Amino acid sequence: MISTTPSRRIPLALVLLTMLVPFLAAESLPASISDHEIVTEKAVLPGAPLVISFHTEYSNELTASLLDGADRVSISVRGIVLPRSQALPGYPADPDMHTWIFFLPIPNTLDPGLYTVRLMPSSTEEPWEERRVIRVGQREFLSEEIPLTKDLTAVRSGNPERRSEEALALQSILLQADEDAWYHTGLLVYPLDSIRRTSYYGDRRNYRYDDGSSARSIHIGVDYGGPRGTPVRASGNGRVVFTGYRQVTGNTVVVEHLPGVFTLYFHLDELRVEQAEVVEQGEILGTLGATGLATGPHLHWELRFGTEALDPEYFSRTPLLDPKFSF
Repeated sequence: MISTTPSRRIPLALVLLTMLVPFLAAESLPASISDHEIVTEKAVLPGAPLVISFHTEYSNELTASLLDGADRVSISVRGIVLPRSQALPGYPADPDMHTWIFFLPIPNTLDPGLYTVRLMPSSTEEPWEERRVIRVGQREFLSEEIPLTKDLTAVRSGNPERRSEEALALQSILLQADEDAWYHTGLLVYPLDSIRRTSYYGDRRNYRYDDGSSARSIHIGVDYGGPRGTPVRASGNGRVVFTGYRQVTGNTVVVEHLPGVFTLYFHLDELRVEQAEVVEQGEILGTLGATGLATGPHLHWELRFGTEALDPEYFSRTPLLDPKFSF
């Protein structure tokens, strides 16, 4: 059993790969986290990740969770053991030690405030844990009204059985992290050679149907307009885990770059890769189009940590795996 007393403190490194903003005015900590240190004087913005590394001799499965002030779990992820070939700086190869990696996404719906990061065994038979406190900052998102024609109304609201089946199938893919999928750890490149944004990550949308009704949703990717047929490129090295047609997203490609870290490319006119194919950064996946729910030719680009969507453009500035911050 691992002790967490001061004399045998578990070595823990939190790597905060975040959009950083200045630390806000000091405030009192909720009682549930008042005994734990704040690990950074910067705030994590919604839509950015915490990438957590943990170097230990412990080999059983570990879980990292984000808890609110009432100790309720906001999100939880299982750890993945870093292969020796991807050893982090400062962690020399050691046959008796393991480096665990946790990709903990910060949802774009999370309220600002103080949260606890808790690391513990997935099994309840070994009662130890480590905690650190982080601040989630305020991020403003745009709002947009999208009128739909009769045909597009049918695409978005029609055939709910098929939409449900496709959503469950995609969720199943995103939950099956390949622990050998260490293809890309650096920056992502934009999927188009020329960038013209038509919608942004986190936009609060109101779809207005042709019958006068409406429905709200959150846009979980970035849209880029362009001429039909424009090449769409892989934003990083990876393996294609899905390629095919879906009712709302049209011709779709999903690429896994790291275990449980995916980019998604929607509304393609033409598909040029096959499932299980390994692609290199910049390789053409297909061409820009308007298939599925699209009011015009554009690419919807998404990034998922598991099933949680994060801002893909963040990773054009910050590597997917970067041990820049630690303690």
